Amino acid sequence: MAEVVDQLPYPDGQGHREMYPWGSWLDGRAWKLEHLDDFRVKPESFRRAAKQAGAVRGFKVRTRIVGSAVYLQAVREDDDERAAA
Repeated sequence: MAEVVDQLPYPDGQGHREMYPWGSWLDGRAWKLEHLDDFRVKPESFRRAAKQAGAVRGFKVRTRIVGSAVYLQAVREDDDERAAA
């Protein structure tokens, strides 16, 4: 019988492991993440990954790159729209 599932199964039968602890970093607090300590890719690439991780979870992610550090903070999209009004 057909059924709706949360996600596609992975070919090896194992769950997907995220490279970064987005659940912690996208908790609404402001975080400073250091290149080579917290992430290994270029800061601009990490910024894109953070924004994508937030979008998947229903957040808008505000970011700033200062030197090699990336600052980020997740906000609910509707909260961000109210703050801009």
